[in-house]
Amino acid sequence: MIDPGHWLWRLDAAGWAAAAEIEWTAANENVARRRTALAHCRRAAGMALNGVLVAWGRTSAPDAPNVAVIWGRSYVEHLQRIAAGEHGPLAIDAVALASGILATPITAAPLVTLGAHAHADVTAVLGHTRRLIDACAAATARLQPTARPRDL
Repeated sequence: MIDPGHWLWRLDAAGWAAAAEIEWTAANENVARRRTALAHCRRAAGMALNGVLVAWGRTSAPDAPNVAVIWGRSYVEHLQRIAAGEHGPLAIDAVALASGILATPITAAPLVTLGAHAHADVTAVLGHTRRLIDACAAATARLQPTARPRDL
C-alpha cells in the first residue's frame, strides 16, 4: 500500500532503499564539499531507515510499533533515536554507525591537521553510512515475508 500523501508510506521499502543509494552516490561525488557530502550521508541513512520502518510496519507481528512515529519523522531524528539505542529490528552495531554519522559536524573546525587526509572524517562517515545502508537492507530482508510453496 503506497500513500503518495504520507511522508513514510509514499514509497515502499525497495523505493526507500533505491533513494538511499542515490543519496549515498551523491555523497561520494561530493567528498570535497563537506556540508554537501555529510547532508547526503544523513539523508541516505535516513532513507534506508525509512525502508526498515516500512518493512517493519508491514509485518503482522502483534508487537509491531506505530512505525510512523517510533524513530521520529526526520532523517536526523531517526539517526538520533538509533544512536540512543532504539535500534528496533536493526543489529546492535547500527547504534555505533548512527552515532558515527551524527558525530561529525557539518561545518569543519578551522584547524588544519598535518599529515591527515583532507577529507578523512567525511570519508569515515561515508563508510558508516554504507554499513548502515547495508544493515537496513539486511533488516528489511528479514522483515519481508518469504514466499512458501503451496501445500499440496
